[in-house]
Amino acid sequence: MDVPLISLANIFHNAKLWNDAIIVATMAVEIAPHFVVNHFTLANVYVAMEEFEKAMRWYESTLKLQPEFAPAKSRIRTIQCHLLMKKKRRSP
Repeated sequence: MDVPLISLANIFHNAKLWNDAIIVATMAVEIAPHFVVNHFTLANVYVAMEEFEKAMRWYESTLKLQPEFAPAKSRIRTIQCHLLMKKKRRSP
């Protein structure tokens, strides 16, 4: 696991420095691919960037590592609802 990198990614995320957060969180995943928090953090940054498809992939990879990780399940449902509502608003 790489706590310093993922902590830095969260600092960038909170500062809205999305690209820096993505770079650092990706490095954390590369160093510790089985650490659930790395995947979850990367997903959270993609949500903040409104890149929901990428976020979904990272939340799903979080659940592959830890199937009962409730925060990831909740975020997936939230994104699905958001995308559904967005689609309904567009259709006549």
